[in-house]
Amino acid sequence: MSEPITVEQVYQEVHSLKEEVQTLRSTLQESQRARWSTEHPYVLRIEGVRGGEPIVRGTGLAVRTIVERFRFGETPEQIAAVYPVLTLAQVYAALSYYYDHPQEIEAYITENEAAIMPPFLHAGGLRNDPTPASWFHNNWLSARSSSDS
Repeated sequence: MSEPITVEQVYQEVHSLKEEVQTLRSTLQESQRARWSTEHPYVLRIEGVRGGEPIVRGTGLAVRTIVERFRFGETPEQIAAVYPVLTLAQVYAALSYYYDHPQEIEAYITENEAAIMPPFLHAGGLRNDPTPASWFHNNWLSARSSSDS
């Protein structure tokens, strides 16, 4: 037979369990803080995912990406077809988020363009327009329209 448990042992065990529960609560609160919902049901931010940039829930796809494709002339239906993980409702929610927060998304677009565009474009070597996407879009459209003629 095992020895009887003393009151002191029970007290120590309860104290240890209390500490574990406090640690678990703290961890849960931290993980909940790391995920920020927005007023748009399909858009959220997760700390550590795309630098906290707004993404479409369940996809990891940045709202910025959807907005850029829309600007290049793709319809919401075409965007949803290109990304099978997206529903049409999610595409419209991302666009709605953009229209509610244009300055925020424009800043992410500019930041992304600056990271991917060659340095000589930023120096004004090929264009005067400060927005790389506008430069690309305008040149692509003019090349496309001249090839249609």
